[in-house]
Amino acid sequence: MMIVKMSNMFLSVMNSVSDPCVVKNDFDLFCNFCIAVMTVLANNWGVTYGTANVVLFVILMPLIIVLFFVAALFKRENMFAKICFYLGVVITIAIILSLMVAFADTMLIAK
Repeated sequence: MMIVKMSNMFLSVMNSVSDPCVVKNDFDLFCNFCIAVMTVLANNWGVTYGTANVVLFVILMPLIIVLFFVAALFKRENMFAKICFYLGVVITIAIILSLMVAFADTMLIAK
């Protein structure tokens, strides 16, 4: 019952945003919902969809991985490792908060 409600919710989100692909299965629903969230995130940031993707997945995510890798490499014993670790945490929290706002806006569009 819950899956049907979630699928209907995803379909209503997809009807409110231009449909990027034909829905054939649940993965297509999930993919379209993620596209809708990224579109709302891009609108909230005031940039295009492509720019939001590049910022998130080409710049910020590798940066976070490198920062946490450096922190783990030095085992947070020196100041540089601590700075890398906490900077990675701050960037991660900022991304999570931005995505939560975009997700909430997308859900409001669906209603």
